[in-house]
Amino acid sequence: MPAIINDFFKWYQASGLQGTSITIPLLELSVVLIILTVCLLFQFSRIGLIVAFLFIYRWSWAFCAHNDLLDEKSRNMFLTGYIVFGILVLTLTIVAMMNANRPSSSG
Repeated sequence: MPAIINDFFKWYQASGLQGTSITIPLLELSVVLIILTVCLLFQFSRIGLIVAFLFIYRWSWAFCAHNDLLDEKSRNMFLTGYIVFGILVLTLTIVAMMNANRPSSSG
């Protein structure tokens, strides 16, 4: 096994992430479940996927931003990358959804 993978497994075992829990307010969880249920019932699956992405993105942000597993420099780099890639994924998703609705001009 390469050394970097071995180092990652050692870090993961020492980090305590296996037993980490996140407390989500019942109101917020209920609202997301209601929105996703309505989206599925009325076949708005794309909107439901975006809502689910934003919910997971928000709570993983809260977990990563307040986690003391990384030193300050690594945490700042990680959070910057997290924001950039999150915005990139959301932007590309919306662009792909907009392009999927356009009629093709084959002809």
